Amino acid sequence: MAAPTGTRGLRSDALRNRERLVASARELVASSGVDVPVEEIVRHAGLGMGTLYRHFRTKEDLLDAVLEDALGEIVGLAREAADSEDAWAGLVGFFEGALALHAVNRGLKDVLATRDRGRERAEAMRARIRPLLRRTVERAQEQGTLRPDFAVEDGYADAFAPDFDISSGFDNPDQVISDYDAMTFTSFTDAHEANRDFQEELPLDDRLRQIPVPALAIFGASDQVCEPEESLAAYEAVPAAQTATVEGAGHSPNVELPEETAALIEEFAAQAETPAGRRPNNEGR
Repeated sequence: MAAPTGTRGLRSDALRNRERLVASARELVASSGVDVPVEEIVRHAGLGMGTLYRHFRTKEDLLDAVLEDALGEIVGLAREAADSEDAWAGLVGFFEGALALHAVNRGLKDVLATRDRGRERAEAMRARIRPLLRRTVERAQEQGTLRPDFAVEDGYADAFAPDFDISSGFDNPDQVISDYDAMTFTSFTDAHEANRDFQEELPLDDRLRQIPVPALAIFGASDQVCEPEESLAAYEAVPAAQTATVEGAGHSPNVELPEETAALIEEFAAQAETPAGRRPNNEGR
């Protein structure tokens, strides 16, 4: 087994000190997140700042050593899934194991959710697990335990019109999948719950009534998330709001038909600058 990065050539006592620092950082980052002070890490390890900087020039270098282990565990889970005789059981085991790691390691959640720290190592981890998970999914489909038409896109297809080619809406055809990759289960559910709570506290059309400037609400005529006619009616009742419908678009007209959506916004902005102010609701655009 290869020695961890940065340990080759160290004396045994120096190696032990390094291991103590990494173990201390691993424990505190897991419980407190990546913003835990290095002074606390050093104190918890029972060492001095001089020892820290002999092994790690910056806190980022120390975090990198910690992430090497944590992200390696996720790769290991993906490898176990790919090697599992029962591909479906392997796939379930991977997700259960990955979610368990997220639940007990706040630092891992910080890195995978925000990309502010350890981005290169996290991206390298994703590059390693994608082919492993793809192989597991394919084997589960071959074994008949996973639908033949299953795809990651199933999870977000409703955000667009039924016939929209999702890959055509982004410079990177896999952009949405990459965005989902960057989420942890906790960040995904927290965002969903926060959005729900925000709207339950006060619906968006009621919030618009409270702002002192003109507003434009744009809906896709083929929206699969909201009922366009019902939603339009709610916004049309707001005195300072204007509405517009983009034919052929779903819940994401800015992605599906960006030129048409931009034209509506530009027209609205130009009229909002004039003393005339509000124009009639604009449908069928």
